[in-house]
Amino acid sequence: MTSTLPVAPVSHIAFAAVPWVRTDQPLQLGPWMLWPNTKEDWETQTGVDFTDFMSMYRTRRNTPVGNAGSILTRADKGDFTRQDAHQAIFAYSTVAWLGHEWRADAWVFEFWRLPPTADSSMNFIRTGKFTSNFTRPDRDPVYPGPYVFPIRIRTDIPKQILNHISAELTKSDSESTIRTLGQFHEVRFETPYFSTAGNDLETLWSGFESMYLRESARDTKKKQTILQRLLGLFLRKHIPRRAERLSLAIQSDLSSVPDIHQDVLAGIAQWADVLWLSRNQHSHAGHVEPASVIEPLNSTALSVGLRLAEALISIRIWRSAGDSEYMLSSATQRLNEIFLRVSTINWVVSNLKSSKREDLYPPRGMPFSTERLSALGSRLKDFNSFENVEGWLDVRDVAKARGVMRRVITAWLKDLLASPPPNVDLSSLSDFPSKDRELLAELKKQGLAGSSLEDELDEALVDYIIQSEAWHVGGYGIDSPTLDLGGVIPMRHWLRAYIRLQELYIGHELV
Repeated sequence: MTSTLPVAPVSHIAFAAVPWVRTDQPLQLGPWMLWPNTKEDWETQTGVDFTDFMSMYRTRRNTPVGNAGSILTRADKGDFTRQDAHQAIFAYSTVAWLGHEWRADAWVFEFWRLPPTADSSMNFIRTGKFTSNFTRPDRDPVYPGPYVFPIRIRTDIPKQILNHISAELTKSDSESTIRTLGQFHEVRFETPYFSTAGNDLETLWSGFESMYLRESARDTKKKQTILQRLLGLFLRKHIPRRAERLSLAIQSDLSSVPDIHQDVLAGIAQWADVLWLSRNQHSHAGHVEPASVIEPLNSTALSVGLRLAEALISIRIWRSAGDSEYMLSSATQRLNEIFLRVSTINWVVSNLKSSKREDLYPPRGMPFSTERLSALGSRLKDFNSFENVEGWLDVRDVAKARGVMRRVITAWLKDLLASPPPNVDLSSLSDFPSKDRELLAELKKQGLAGSSLEDELDEALVDYIIQSEAWHVGGYGIDSPTLDLGGVIPMRHWLRAYIRLQELYIGHELV
């Protein structure tokens, strides 16, 4: 617990100014404390008030950052170095990353060790990597760079995340993952002129290698010597390459996690190969294309790697917590999405656009194709779980798939309303047939036909479904087998997928 009583001033005060990260209340991670830049917090944490000194840090409107900035100190008020501060910043930045603040630029900081009497009219020495210079806070304002956008630390960070990162900060360097988190932190900078594409890929590779393939130089040399003596060069050809070793290590780490698709494991292996090749090209002075896309994933190796790292770190935290099945499932879902999103969306659109309404919802008395609906239902479940469905497909194909779903919905709803099943509330959908007829008549009266008519019908039906909440659990009362398409696909899954196709078509989210 943090004391609320002021502490006695000391000979000097060590702190790191983090001017573009906002904390609404002190946040402790292990031996560190990040707190708001306010008079009250300064006096509580250090016994002095340096808000005047901090006035040199400015917003883009040339006003002091004030309480929108933060201060990093040791929780025990003790001394520390700039290198120590780096380790702490890596930890806090990771906490923000796991809360979806992925850009690291706002975590730029300055380390200071000042006497208790310091104020903004005094000269201080600002030390860089190679040189030092004098600075005076009231004359030398510091502004955020063009890629630095202030962020705010959430106050509802799960305790499991805080406990996990705090524990890493108390471990020895050889056991802690903080340096690994630091490598991912460096890659997450939006600012493009601190590193090249090759630098980022090499740092990303180093992060994964230190996360999964950590070995001491002595052990590595010893193993190589034994292998060379006993098995020679022939056996060395059969030792898995480092890319393969990495993918196997990740797959082994995920072996105990439920609901991991096999396609994900294959995708990890392909990504590791691309990253390893790009990393080697850079380290051997070859050309590295920054936006080289892994075709089956429609993403770059860098983008995939960062999302993969976040998902793997989250899975480790929630798996070790042991009491958070929902959060573990959510992290697993994000991992699946990285490698399944493109193939799933392609499959759903291709399958639906080549289908007819009768194939999926046959006339009364005709049997449903259970096998076909089962395959489609499984894909739709994944499709609905994705955080976004931003598109790259031909919108005409999306429109065709969407149209098939609409025709199934209209036939299905009309049949349901004509013969309502028991224990199901369909009142929110009761006026659908009349509205559908009125709209179709009005659109034809306006002379609309072809794709224009289809677009209007789909837009109207999507709006109707959203307003009625029929796509949502509980939107129409108790679930019933009669509300499953062919006894296989729940109505809400079908309606949600229809809305998602509309989102894919128009390029933004609706719900």
